[in-house]
Amino acid sequence: MKPARQAKISRRNRRASTLILSLMSVLIFSTLAISMMTLSSTNLQLASNHHNVSTALATAQSGQEVIRYWLSRVLFSSSTPQANYLRGVIGERKSDLNANSGIIVADGDVINRAHQVVNSQAARKNINEEITSEQETDHGKKTK
Repeated sequence: MKPARQAKISRRNRRASTLILSLMSVLIFSTLAISMMTLSSTNLQLASNHHNVSTALATAQSGQEVIRYWLSRVLFSSSTPQANYLRGVIGERKSDLNANSGIIVADGDVINRAHQVVNSQAARKNINEEITSEQETDHGKKTK
């Protein structure tokens, strides 16, 4: 009787050890999958941040070049006092903007089409956010 009992015990031991090994392998592969998912989402965020920094740098450099170009075209007579330099720069820019770019400059205020574009883009963004929130609300109702 002892050999039959030992055979039953050894089968049970094999089944238990197989179960333990399979659970350990599931645990290991799950951990690897979660770590790979975390790593890929971190890489995605880093790429997005890098893109934003590159865009900001390019925009700043472009603005710097525009200002450098505008200021290179300002000419002062030698009799202009230093206290009037800023007024002279502003006067030159007003006349240049009015003459060349379709931007209306009056009383120190710059009014142009870009202001309207920014307002319309902000309105579109608000509308898109409202639509998105409504869709999320509708989706939440459908799942319940």
